[in-house]
Amino acid sequence: MQQAIDRAREEGIEFALPAINPKTLRHSFAMHLFFNHVPPKVVQAYMGYERYESTEVYLKIFALDVAPQLGVTFSLDHRYYSHLLTLNE
Repeated sequence: MQQAIDRAREEGIEFALPAINPKTLRHSFAMHLFFNHVPPKVVQAYMGYERYESTEVYLKIFALDVAPQLGVTFSLDHRYYSHLLTLNE
């Protein structure tokens, strides 16, 4: 995993999170599913979540990411909700 991270950095890829690990890849997979219009219930099944609330965390992050593209603004400071990216399951 570290070799892949090092190679990506050598190729100029910058990571938004300070630590990249298998859990980061898992979260990225879920987000890519949403970006590709996979229904939330399907994502829930792929991720193996029993509770829908666990899947909703990704939907909140997705909304925060897509909102600027749609011209939606939030009154919250980004530092307040950035912790959603690192929540434990």
